[in-house]
Amino acid sequence: MDFTIETYKKLLGILQNKGFVFQSFVGFIQKPGKKVIILRHDVDKLPENSLTIARLESSLGVRGSYYFRSVPSGHNEEIIRNVAELGHEVGYHYEDVSLEAERQKTKVKRQKYKNQMVSDLQDRKTARPQDNFCLCAVTPLRLLDNNWHNI
Repeated sequence: MDFTIETYKKLLGILQNKGFVFQSFVGFIQKPGKKVIILRHDVDKLPENSLTIARLESSLGVRGSYYFRSVPSGHNEEIIRNVAELGHEVGYHYEDVSLEAERQKTKVKRQKYKNQMVSDLQDRKTARPQDNFCLCAVTPLRLLDNNWHNI
């Protein structure tokens, strides 16, 4: 497969020519279109690459949803602001429970981290645009997942 910017640009153009509409995740939930594509970008590493993609999408009139982790490899406040200013949806890629469990090498109390995440989201909203959040995927190697069931 050719995973280059030029190929991605061609793909977006083909999809637009076929009548697809690009909506953000929240935009789709609020007012779903008929022939829709939701572009979700999880930014785990190299946020500068995400800014390149965000600029390309914006230049084509395409809106995506970008979820940034709070770890150093995927977090850059200036880039996050730039992505939001380009008109893209920005979200928090939440994984605090599993990261803390890995640090402590034991299970942690979920309610504490649920409360902390809600507080963090409020702080982040004042620091930069924040449309929503998503839970980071669960891996078999994690001591505890990020879900809130059975709290």
